[in-house]
Amino acid sequence: TPSRMGGEKLGYQGRKKAKTTNSIFLCDHRGQMLAMGSPKSGDHHDLYQIEGSLKEILSLLSEAEIDHKGLFLNADTGFDSENLRQMLEKEKIIANIKTISGIIKQLRII
Repeated sequence: TPSRMGGEKLGYQGRKKAKTTNSIFLCDHRGQMLAMGSPKSGDHHDLYQIEGSLKEILSLLSEAEIDHKGLFLNADTGFDSENLRQMLEKEKIIANIKTISGIIKQLRII
């Protein structure tokens, strides 16, 4: 997200030509936000400190007595990581993450 007014966690992102902040949100099936990880500087990739962010989010859900087992996590190819998939599997969260190989297959068809 571009952060035009400044803030604590800012980083320049060339493709947006702006200082940005990244945040990870976990929502229910209606789009209602359940928990959010702490903001990260926008000059990092999507997987930057993802394990810590996910642990932080799951801790918040646990404190609120919200069960996370069986939830789906939808994410784009920027989150395609074996480590993340293993962590989600361990936590009984279903990973719906577009794979990089799936995109390559689509490009070959076109």
